[in-house]
Amino acid sequence: RQTLEDPLVTEATVKTSLEQGGWTTRKSFQSLARRLLHAMMTNDTFTVVMGGHSAAAGHGNHFLQSYMMQFHKVLEPVFKRVGVKLITRNVAMGGMGTMQHSLGSKDIYGEEIDVIVWDSHMTEPDAASLDLFYRQALLGGNRKPVLWGGNFNLLRDLHLNADVDVMFPGSGMHGVKETEGLDQVQTLPFATQYLKCGINDKELCTDVNNKFRATCWIDRDDVTPTTRQQPRPGGQASWHPGFRHHQLVGRSMAMVILDAMQDAIDTWSEITIVEGHPLNDEYWHMSDVYSNIAAKVSLLDATVGACNTLKDKMPERICTTPMNGRTEFAPRANPHKTSLTSLLKPSTDGYIPESTETMLYQGPDVPNPMLMIPEGQIDVEAIVVNRRRKLSGELDLFKPLNPIELKQSLWQQNDNKNDSSTFSTRNQQLLRRRDLGEIRMGKGWVVDKKIGDCDGTSTGICGREPSNPCLLYGHMDHRGGIIGDALSGWLVFELPKIENGLIIAKFDTWHLARESKATVGWTEVNDGEFDRSLKELAPPLPDDFIFDYAIDGKITSLNLDQFREMQTVAQRVVEIFTILDKPDMETKENVEVAFRLRNCGRGCVFKFTHMYWS
Repeated sequence: RQTLEDPLVTEATVKTSLEQGGWTTRKSFQSLARRLLHAMMTNDTFTVVMGGHSAAAGHGNHFLQSYMMQFHKVLEPVFKRVGVKLITRNVAMGGMGTMQHSLGSKDIYGEEIDVIVWDSHMTEPDAASLDLFYRQALLGGNRKPVLWGGNFNLLRDLHLNADVDVMFPGSGMHGVKETEGLDQVQTLPFATQYLKCGINDKELCTDVNNKFRATCWIDRDDVTPTTRQQPRPGGQASWHPGFRHHQLVGRSMAMVILDAMQDAIDTWSEITIVEGHPLNDEYWHMSDVYSNIAAKVSLLDATVGACNTLKDKMPERICTTPMNGRTEFAPRANPHKTSLTSLLKPSTDGYIPESTETMLYQGPDVPNPMLMIPEGQIDVEAIVVNRRRKLSGELDLFKPLNPIELKQSLWQQNDNKNDSSTFSTRNQQLLRRRDLGEIRMGKGWVVDKKIGDCDGTSTGICGREPSNPCLLYGHMDHRGGIIGDALSGWLVFELPKIENGLIIAKFDTWHLARESKATVGWTEVNDGEFDRSLKELAPPLPDDFIFDYAIDGKITSLNLDQFREMQTVAQRVVEIFTILDKPDMETKENVEVAFRLRNCGRGCVFKFTHMYWS
C-alpha cells in the first residue's frame, strides 16, 4: 500500500502500487485510522459496502468466495476482538452498473457506511455515473465514507475540493509466482496455484476446472431439491475471476484495513500513556469530519467532477441533493425496510400485491468442501482467530468460510401503510390533467422478488426458491419488481416525506405478457371487479397507448409521444422517469404516487423496480 503526500499528484505516480496493495493519501489514511478508532472507542459497527458488476459480485464462484466475503472472513474475528461489529456487504449485480442503486444510495447501500467500494469498470465506463455513485454515498448517509476504487481524476477532485477520503485497491499480484506447468504448480501454495500464468501456460489458468471451485448441491437427509441441481454454477465465463483471484484481492484489501487499525491502536496507546484515560475526543470524534465533507460536497461547483453531465438524463440537482430509494432489486441493505413493496398503499379492502413464494428450506447449509482449505495448506482464518484447525476426522474441518447463522426470523411485510394523506403538484407544461375516477390499488400486479434475507452479507439466507437449480450458489443479485399491464389497474405508492420536490421512478417497458401472470384470462381492468430472458422482444406500444401517473390524486395522462419524450434511458436497462422536479415545493408527508397503463390490454407489460425521492 502506497501512501502519497497531499495533494495528489499525477495518475502515473500511483501505477506502481496497483499490483500491490493500492494507494491512498496520507490524510485519507489518517482519517481511515480515525474512523476505526471511533468504532473501537464506541464499540460500534464498521461497515464496508461494495457496488459493482458481475465480476465483482463473484459470479461463477460461490457468493462466499467473492472478494468482499473473503475480506470479511479475514477481518471479522479481528474486529470482534476489539469490540467492533464488522458489516460487509457485496451489493454487486450482474449485467448492470451502479446507477440504479446510486439514485437511492442512502437506503439501498445503507446509511451507516464507513468505506464504500466501486468496482464496475466493464458495465459503467463513464465518469458521470461513477461520480453520481460517489456523490450520493457522501450526501445521503449518516457517515461520509472513504471512497475506495474508481476513477483517479474523480477521486483527486473530491479529495482536493471537498476533503473526501479516497483509496484505490491493488490486485496483490506483485510477488505471486507464475504457474509453469502441471508438475511445478503442485509446488506452489494452494492460494497461488493457477493464479498467474506465463504466455506458454495461459490455458492452465483459464481452465474452468482450475479457475473455479464450486458446486450446486451436497446431498443431505433433511432436504431434497424439487428442481434438478446443476453440477456447477453458471457464470464461469472467461471475464469472471476465479476463487483464488477473489481471495487474493480480499486479503490485499484486508491488509490495508489492518494497517490502519494498527495505526489507530498505536495512537490510542501512545496518547493515553502520556495523557491518561480516556482518550481525548479530539483524536477520534467524527462529527466535524462528516459535517465538513457533507457541506463541501453539497456546494461543489458544477465544473468539478463529471456528475453534472447527467443533466440531460435527470435533474442536475441530483448531484447535490440526498435521495431516498426503495426497490425490489437485491441484494440491498435492510431488505425489509428498503423494499419497493413497503411503499404500496392498500386498497380500501386492504389488498396489496404480495409474493407467495417460499424458501425450500431454512437454516444453515451443510458444510461445503468447496469452501475449505485443503489439508496441509495455510489456513489464514485459523491464524487470525489464534486457534489450530481440528484433526481431519472432525466435522469442523469442512465448515463454511463464514458459517451461516440461522436467523431467528426473516423480515415480514410492513403493515403500517394505511395513512392516506395526499398532496398534488406537477411543474411540466403541455401535459393534460383529467379526473379519471378513483385511484386505488389494482389487483392485477405481480411481485417478483428474491425471497429471504438478501442483504449482501455472509449471513444472509437468500434465494432458496424451489425452482433454483443451484441452491448452494449463494448469490443474491436479482432484478425484482412489480409487474403489470393495462388490465392491472392502478399501482399506488405512498412516499413518507417529500422535502425537496423531487420524485423519480424507474421501470422497465419491455417485458412480456407471460410475465404478467395476474391478468391471465382477464378482458377488463381488475377483471371487472371495480372500475378503476429477454431474448424475445416485447411488442411495440400501440399508437393509442396512454400512461397515467398521479401525485396525490391529480392525474396526468401522456400519449405515446409524450411518454417517449419523458422516458430517459440513463444507462443500459436503466429507464427513469422524473415525474416531479419542483425545488421550491414545501415539505409534505405521506405523498401518494400512482401509475396506470391504458389501451393495450396484456400487450404492454411494465415492471416497476425503483422509486426515488427527496
